[in-house]
Amino acid sequence: MMLASGSTLGPYTITAELGHGGMGVVYTAQDPRLKRQVAIKLLTADLTRDATAKQRFLDPVGPADVIRGEPPKKA
Repeated sequence: MMLASGSTLGPYTITAELGHGGMGVVYTAQDPRLKRQVAIKLLTADLTRDATAKQRFLDPVGPADVIRGEPPKKA
């Protein structure tokens, strides 16, 4: 799903594409409720059917912990 600048996704107004990769696309958007810019990450359509990919997409804390040198959390 490609989103053009100025289009909306829920309450958010897309301002630009930040980047894209194998799992999806990241956009900057304006959040009218918080009155600030936010990042929105969208998973590619084909990966929405892959349970492992969806879990990695929904759990961004794991990679951040690794960057900080902390061991991964056990579920």
